[in-house]
Amino acid sequence: VESTDFKWMSQLRFAWQMCPTGDDLVAVTKSDLRTCVIRICDWVTVYMYEYIGNTGRLVITPLTDRCFITVTQALNLGLGGAP
Repeated sequence: VESTDFKWMSQLRFAWQMCPTGDDLVAVTKSDLRTCVIRICDWVTVYMYEYIGNTGRLVITPLTDRCFITVTQALNLGLGGAP
């Protein structure tokens, strides 16, 4: 699998790396420090270390994978992701 194949790009990936520059990201981390970066398809954001409580587990299916891609692409276009 190549790094540009859709099967790889459509996976939700977390990476510990330098904060991306020029992507207009809201980050609490200085740009010269490493932070957790989240990527799926062409959407990139910085993990903000928010606590979402003790929630139930989500069963990952092909449908939830498509929902993640749809919501992140809507966020990438500035359309929001509210149900």
